[in-house]
Amino acid sequence: MPWINRILALSLMAGVIPLWRMADRFPGMGAVFPRVTLAAVATLAAAMLARSVMPARVRRVETEGTRGPRGIVRPLVGFAVGLGGVYLMRHLGFFPAMIAFAAVLFPVLRVENRRIYLIAIVAVLIGIYLVFVLLLGVPLTAGRTA
Repeated sequence: MPWINRILALSLMAGVIPLWRMADRFPGMGAVFPRVTLAAVATLAAAMLARSVMPARVRRVETEGTRGPRGIVRPLVGFAVGLGGVYLMRHLGFFPAMIAFAAVLFPVLRVENRRIYLIAIVAVLIGIYLVFVLLLGVPLTAGRTA
């Protein structure tokens, strides 16, 4: 489904621009981490776009998903769930919002191994807590205080 890959790659690359500018608001060296991440996203999106427009490199048989317009439904639902997670972060705080996000995303991803999914979510959240809350002092545990 090269057309879906093209739309997704262009959307990711377009999304990097305003987020890059928003990183200017972070104090001191706070903009480095998001910008490195955004550079990686832009690079991978450009690679996906290049792969989708090179006819010799495009695989003729896709092994994942379905062909046609119905193939975009699950990615769009995943995107909507991600937006909902971002919205919840403002009100509940990062960790409760991400637990809700992971729970709602579970059926969208059609997870086959529940144990691995749960272990991965717990490991990622513990890692984020250790790095951002304990080491960097970023207040991810509280929602909006006003």
